[in-house]
Amino acid sequence: FDDCHSERDWSPAEIDTVKTVAELVGAAVARTSRLQTLADANRIIENSSTILYRLSPQQPFQLIYLSQNVRRYGYDADQLLASPDRWLQLFESEYHPIIAADIKSIIEGKTEHTLIEFRLKKSDVSYAWLEGRGYAVRDEERRLVAIEGILTDITERKRSESELSFSHILLTTALENSPDAIIIVDASDRIIMFNQHFIELWDIPPEFAHAGIDEPVLKTVASRMKYESKFLAAVRDLYNHPEIQNHEELETKDGRIIERHSGSLYDAQRKYLGRIWFFRDITEKKRSAEKSPRLRALTH
Repeated sequence: FDDCHSERDWSPAEIDTVKTVAELVGAAVARTSRLQTLADANRIIENSSTILYRLSPQQPFQLIYLSQNVRRYGYDADQLLASPDRWLQLFESEYHPIIAADIKSIIEGKTEHTLIEFRLKKSDVSYAWLEGRGYAVRDEERRLVAIEGILTDITERKRSESELSFSHILLTTALENSPDAIIIVDASDRIIMFNQHFIELWDIPPEFAHAGIDEPVLKTVASRMKYESKFLAAVRDLYNHPEIQNHEELETKDGRIIERHSGSLYDAQRKYLGRIWFFRDITEKKRSAEKSPRLRALTH
């Protein structure tokens, strides 16, 4: 357009041409920027454990879009999109009615989003737990145009929940089969576990223990003690000093001797978690021990 060696007058046509070229360059730069943004977003999605999907809102609710990171489960997104009715078969059949009910709920306008947990059958015949969230996509006139959402892998969380549940069963079994009456409180002195023997030993109304509040249970146990105020003071001192381990024998108003042990609970980082209390009725054992010296004296 210009040799830049001398002044020249630009014609209207030339000026319009330069403006058009500038607009085209600007549009190309903007498009390149948008493409880079999309590429960055796509890379983040493909490297994440979250799968994006979109379904048609008409039966048979065909798969319209699926992110490529579904390959982590042994599937090819393009192949699944080529068979858009196949997607439901990837999930265990017991979840099919629940998924169908969720889709129906969105179509009928009863809800705008759904949440469900289900198991995905991987291509190697193993399973993965997924959390599925579905959302209604509507146009300006509020017509449903698609159902889209995300699938998040929760396999590790489910495994941890299962292990925790198993540990809880083992702990509960151990507590119930213990010869001791046991109660466990957390760092806030709330009751988190106890066994039936504890309820029976102190004749505690079950609703007190199930409520999780320590004070009514503590007062009930204290009311059975020969030295009530001394017992309460000792318990509160242990609550205030979690580092203390305690073992002593208690006398009740009805003449029983109860052996009590209390210990603190810590996690691997030595964070205080709470306290466990063991109680055992040793009345007969103490009486037998007291009788033995007298019997030996009589025999001699």
